[in-house]
Amino acid sequence: MQSNQAEKLYLQACAYLEQGMYEQAIISYNEALQINPDFYEARLDLANLLLETDQHTSAINQYKILIKEKSNNYYFYFCLGYCYHQINSLEESILAYRKAAELQNSNPDIHFNLGIVYSDMKLFDNAIREYLLAIGLNPNYTEAYDNLGVIYTNKNENDLAKNMFETAIQINDAYPLSHYNYACLLKNEGNFKEALEHFFKALNDGYDTPEIHFHIGDCYLDLGVTNKAIHSLGKALKMNTSNPLVHYKLGVAFSEMGLYSEAVAHLKTYLRINPDSPEMEEINLILSSLQDALY
Repeated sequence: MQSNQAEKLYLQACAYLEQGMYEQAIISYNEALQINPDFYEARLDLANLLLETDQHTSAINQYKILIKEKSNNYYFYFCLGYCYHQINSLEESILAYRKAAELQNSNPDIHFNLGIVYSDMKLFDNAIREYLLAIGLNPNYTEAYDNLGVIYTNKNENDLAKNMFETAIQINDAYPLSHYNYACLLKNEGNFKEALEHFFKALNDGYDTPEIHFHIGDCYLDLGVTNKAIHSLGKALKMNTSNPLVHYKLGVAFSEMGLYSEAVAHLKTYLRINPDSPEMEEINLILSSLQDALY
């Protein structure tokens, strides 16, 4: 009798899940498990739903119970590692992923996720090792090449970084992050025209963020195309009004265009948002000069 009631609640939870009624589904899964704590399918579905709805601590509790029932299932450890990562329990995440890899070492996603956790821990050599293992198992792992490129960029190993980004782009030209990260490297090297090509490719592939518009505007500013710089920096400002660098760059751009009132307004905003700026004295001198030009 109780088994039938648990089954009914489980089916009700599945129906709620199909309708996107996640909280109701969670309630019904829990009710089914209260009646029958050994209801494996209900617990597995509940754990996965909790993970998908970002209720990571609750999901951890469910995966731990599942592991007690089936300790040789790598998927449970994989999900446990992911959940621990999301709540910033990085050591626990590493241990869970390591156990998943021990049970299923041929899965590249385990090594890729380990690479991400190690990167977050600033253990970059460990991260490189894991990303390379992921690539060894899946030579077309675009995201792994891209993440390696970011690490090599941070280590100032630009030639290696370029090789990683170019490989990622060759594998999947439509992956916007590789174009964006490659463009940031090219921009830092002063290669503004080529950087713009990759920024626009990333933008056209859906990576529409305030950061990318800022970088596009900054490239145009360095190239002396001031009107386009103002246009792109204006887009960045609309998307995020709190970035002081956007105001600083707009101040510079408007100053170069002879639009001194706008330049003064943005530079003053920059100093208000960023009162501890190391350029405070220099910017006050620029402001004084601009205000003199106004009167």
